Amino acid sequence: SRKRLRELVGKRLKDRGLTMPLVLTGAEYTAAKGIFDFIRGNDLEDQVFYLGVVPFDDIIALHQRARFLVTASLYESSSIPILEAAAAGTPIIAGRIPPHEEMAEHLEMRLFTPRDDEDLARVLAEAWPDEETSRAQAAANRVGVQHYSWDNAAQMYLRLFERLRTMESVLAGERG
Repeated sequence: SRKRLRELVGKRLKDRGLTMPLVLTGAEYTAAKGIFDFIRGNDLEDQVFYLGVVPFDDIIALHQRARFLVTASLYESSSIPILEAAAAGTPIIAGRIPPHEEMAEHLEMRLFTPRDDEDLARVLAEAWPDEETSRAQAAANRVGVQHYSWDNAAQMYLRLFERLRTMESVLAGERG
């Protein structure tokens, strides 16, 4: 699972001598007890901070203060947290799944192989000291996230409707 991957990565990084704080947010679901047990059992309490459900304004502040956003989802149609991070200027590390690869056409992201905790640990270990790349990624994403604006979405729909209307006119002419 996504959370199990985070646990393993935290342990792998700690085993490498790299202590990286991890802030988790969201509701506690059925896997929470196992996650918290793993954190305690591997002495990761000093680097993992669980905040629970966080108000939206606080999410924005967390993004703005974060070194990067890590999302290890295996499936989603799109990712609001990635868009929030991009708008806030937070560098992004995401699992290499089709929606994230599609978003990477407009946003700069470091991608890792899903379910591969060693690959995620490698990406994190490379990203942690590389502030120059992170700053460049954040700057590019403040521009790239504009692709996902409501105005842009409306313009894309208007262009699609115009193409359909034109196609309908051509087809009607062929029938007549």
